[in-house]
Amino acid sequence: MNKCPPRFLGHNPAGSWAIYLLLVLGLSIVITGLLAFGGEERQGPLAGLLNYPQGRFFHEFHEWLSWMMLGVVIIHLAGVLAESLLHRENLVMAMLTGLKSSSVNSISTLSHWKVGATMLVTIVTAGLFWFQGYLTDTPERAYQPFSWTGVTR
Repeated sequence: MNKCPPRFLGHNPAGSWAIYLLLVLGLSIVITGLLAFGGEERQGPLAGLLNYPQGRFFHEFHEWLSWMMLGVVIIHLAGVLAESLLHRENLVMAMLTGLKSSSVNSISTLSHWKVGATMLVTIVTAGLFWFQGYLTDTPERAYQPFSWTGVTR
């Protein structure tokens, strides 16, 4: 029986699945939040797509997904702590710096820094595009992201 499980330089398989699950949950939370906001409040980019009961359903589903994501985060952090103690290394520092010492018994994974950098640039660009109105509004011409013709506030 092996007392010390294999050490990975990247995420171990369970950590990888947790990250994929967190990404899917994050996207699902955004989508259900937009659907709930559009159905219940008749606001946002999906306003009018759903009626109130449908919006209320997505509101409840949105809350359920949020609690599920919180649970996965807690489990993931517990896994990081357990792995840090098991292998006697500071995984939090390795996550922050991107550096982790290797040994002969480590299983190496490919470096994906180019993918990460591309994702970061894409997210920042999309964020600037999405919120450009807030960056360019003036007191004379306030930005109204979701305005409809004929609707006054």
